[in-house]
Amino acid sequence: MSTARGLVWKDLSAEDVANVTAEADPSAKLELLCKVLQLNHYADNARSAILADFCLYNLTFCEENDFSAEKTSALFSILRLTFEYSFEGAVPVDMHASLAFFKGKMLEHSVENPPERVGVFTLQEVRLVTDYIGKTFYRHYKAHQHCFSRRQPVVQSQRALVVETPTTPPPLASASLVS
Repeated sequence: MSTARGLVWKDLSAEDVANVTAEADPSAKLELLCKVLQLNHYADNARSAILADFCLYNLTFCEENDFSAEKTSALFSILRLTFEYSFEGAVPVDMHASLAFFKGKMLEHSVENPPERVGVFTLQEVRLVTDYIGKTFYRHYKAHQHCFSRRQPVVQSQRALVVETPTTPPPLASASLVS
């Protein structure tokens, strides 16, 4: 396996792909994927949860379409880079710019012309991936954009709270039996 084949093996090694796809339980698969991606706060951070779910659904798509480990790794990295380009940059990116970025990355991985381009995907697979990403990621683009571009306000408040504590009950040794 060459590390110079575009984005192949950038985020997921062949071993990572095998381990994650071998896991049958979706919760365990998600936990394993978060470990690989080093998303340590998936459970309590909505943004990390969105990214982790996005990555998990992309791996599921690859499994359902019998992509090889090389294709799975390449597509995973392409889609993760597209996600980061779209939502995690300093400047907001509109859907058209994001789609152009995605198309550019897919083109780099669908035509064999070293060293700039590597032929990982066939034309049929490119159509399949484009259809998938259009029906999932780009269909919900505005919602993702809203989640990632709006900082949620933090409201801190303090309240005085009075808690009554019960008195200590008498010891049972001094109790008498009532019949």
